[in-house]
Amino acid sequence: MSVTSTDQKVRPWARKAAAKDSGDGGGEDREAVGPVLAPPPKRQRRPMVIAAAALLIALGAALGAWVYTSSSDAVAVIGVQSDVARGQVIEREDLVGVQMSLDPALSAIPVAQVDEVVGKRAQHDLVAGGLVTEGSFADTVPPAAGLSVVGVSLPATLLPAEPLVPGDSIRVVHTPGQAQGGQQETETPTAPSVIEVEVLDVYPAPDIGGVTVVDVLVPHDAAATLAAQVARGEVVIVLDSREE
Repeated sequence: MSVTSTDQKVRPWARKAAAKDSGDGGGEDREAVGPVLAPPPKRQRRPMVIAAAALLIALGAALGAWVYTSSSDAVAVIGVQSDVARGQVIEREDLVGVQMSLDPALSAIPVAQVDEVVGKRAQHDLVAGGLVTEGSFADTVPPAAGLSVVGVSLPATLLPAEPLVPGDSIRVVHTPGQAQGGQQETETPTAPSVIEVEVLDVYPAPDIGGVTVVDVLVPHDAAATLAAQVARGEVVIVLDSREE
């Protein structure tokens, strides 16, 4: 019966360690530790990608600067919160503060001047979401006390070629010998009468015979007379100087 010595039972890792310690086995008996790693491939630079990235960075910086400048220039102005019809009194509840960059072309009213707006009358319809401007309100709405508004509808042949605008000073000349349509009557015309008035507004009306309706502010006592002359087609308009 043979007895195997425990010294002969040497594990492989032990033999490898012993061989390494003793230096036996040479290069031929050495086992490879692992695969040889190849050097990483060189990355190719893409000039277009680099240029695009630089452009995006520049655009981002410019956008940030613009946002900062816009926010720093914003001021509080008066906006319209509720619809206000022309002629109605503007209440504080109808208004709201709005932050925006102040543009002189808009003639916006700063929030600090809200007391100058409250209690005034709307010069035109104020729509919610809009802004209150210098021409949006006034103490009174035309016609003021003692004045009336008369609409003078005339064809282009009886109006100045220069377009009329609100605020123009004009003379409405009564031409009693002038019949409707611009045809001269056979009766001997009398000396024309003249009423000096101010243009309130102008409404071109091509859908009613190509005439233009000019709203004029007339003294209350002369309003009925002028309206009758207009109805008979016996008036023409003269534009006076706009220089004060």
